[in-house]
Amino acid sequence: MPYACAFTRNRAEQGVARDSRTIQSRINWWKKFCISHNIEDYELKSLHSYDKEFILMCYAIYLSMGKTIKASTISTLTLKRYLKVAGDLVGINTKFDHAVSEAELKKQKANAPVSFLIKSVIREHHRWGKIPNRREPITPKMIDFWIQQAEDADPDSFTAAIADWMIIGIKTGMRKSEWAQDTTLKHTKSGFNENVDGSCRAFIFDDFSFERENILVNKKSKTSLSLSKKYDLLRIRWRFQKNGDNGQEILFSRNQNREKDCVVEAARRIVERAQRLGVPKEHPLSVYKYNKKICYIKDTEIKKEIQSVAKQVYNLTNKAQIGRFTNHSIRVGACTLLHCGGADVLTIKT
Repeated sequence: MPYACAFTRNRAEQGVARDSRTIQSRINWWKKFCISHNIEDYELKSLHSYDKEFILMCYAIYLSMGKTIKASTISTLTLKRYLKVAGDLVGINTKFDHAVSEAELKKQKANAPVSFLIKSVIREHHRWGKIPNRREPITPKMIDFWIQQAEDADPDSFTAAIADWMIIGIKTGMRKSEWAQDTTLKHTKSGFNENVDGSCRAFIFDDFSFERENILVNKKSKTSLSLSKKYDLLRIRWRFQKNGDNGQEILFSRNQNREKDCVVEAARRIVERAQRLGVPKEHPLSVYKYNKKICYIKDTEIKKEIQSVAKQVYNLTNKAQIGRFTNHSIRVGACTLLHCGGADVLTIKT
C-alpha cells in the first residue's frame, strides 16, 4: 500500500507539473499574439472591458485558423482553454457553454454585445468541428510552401507543375475533373477523361486566353506565347460544368503586389510548359515531365501531394487530421478565401 500511495502521489505531481507547463506555454502564446499585433501590454490594463473582449474575439478567430502552439487545428474544448488563460490575464471571464439555445444566445447578446462575439466564434468553431466528412482547405501558407519548392525545381517537373495548378486552384475553386485525370480511368482512345461530346474534359489551350494592353492573345492565331512578355489579364473558360453553366468565362487580373502567386503568371507558366512538352491543342494542359516522358497529373498524385504538404506545413501527425486533406481541399480553400473576404453564401455557391 505505501508503494501504491507513493506511485499515485508521484503521478499526480507529474500531472500538476505538466499542466503548469501547458498553462505557461499558452501564456507565452498569448503574449506572442499581442506582440505580432502591436499590442504592447498583454494584460490590456488601459483598455475598457469591451475592447478587451473584442481583442479576445480576434484571438479566438486566430486560434480557430490553426495558428496554435503546434500549428494545427484544435478542439473546441482546447480553444476555450486557450481563451481562459488569456482571459485570466486580462481580467475577462471567457467561460461559455457553446451548447446553449439560440434564444439564450440572443439574451446574452442583448446583455453583453461584444462578449457575444466571442461566444459566436466558439459556437461556430464547435459547429464546424461536428460537420461529417469535413474537408480541410488548402491555405495561403501551403501555397507559399509549393512556390518555395518550385523555385529550384525543373520548370517541367511535377513540383513546378503542381505549384502552378494550386495557385490557380485556390483562386478559381476548380473541380478535380476540370484539370486532372482519374487514376482509375479505363484506357480510352484519347488517354484522358472526356466530355459527352468526346472532347477533353480538363482545361485545354483554348480555355486560357491572355490579354496585354487591351490586345487579346488568341492561341488560334499564335502558336506560342512569348516567354519574355507579361500579360495583364487571364480569361478562363469552363466548357462544361456540373452546374450546367457551360461556356462560362471568368476574367482574372495580374496581382502586381504578389506576382509569385499571381494566377495570370501561373497560367502563363502552365501554357508554356505544355508548349515545351509538345502537348496537342485538344489535350489536357495539366502535364509534367518525368524520366523524359510526358505525364498527366493524376488524382492520386494530387491527394498525396496535398497531404504531404499539409503534414510539413502544419506538423500534422494525426491520421484523421491528415485524412481531411483531399482533392476537394482545393475547392474548400477557394470558398474559405471568399468567405474571409466577405463574400455572401450565394456568391460562394455560384
